[in-house]
Amino acid sequence: MALSKGKGLLVGYGILACLIVVVTVVSKACTLNTAAYAAADHFVRADAGVSAKLGTVKETSMKWYHFSTGSRGTSAMFRIAVSGAKDRGIANLKLEKHENVWRVTTASLLLSSGEVVALR
Repeated sequence: MALSKGKGLLVGYGILACLIVVVTVVSKACTLNTAAYAAADHFVRADAGVSAKLGTVKETSMKWYHFSTGSRGTSAMFRIAVSGAKDRGIANLKLEKHENVWRVTTASLLLSSGEVVALR
């Protein structure tokens, strides 16, 4: 069944509107978490407890679904995979935003052995 020219145009505009909404939501989520993730990544790379257990941090990564943010954009939680010179682990971090600065409030490291180390 062929759509009339007017209905086809209407469908096209509907699809375009949906794409604009999706792009807006995704870009909002990404920009909201850029500064928070940078603070979390810096903490993991610089923390003496992480280095003591894993060795010098070689690589960190976060899957897109391993984070959450508070409704007001003032808190964030991340789960970051960490590869060190000696071992690998998973860092779980909670951050709070105060005066436009993200700070790690709680952090723990799950080692490959299953041991959990409190970092903060």
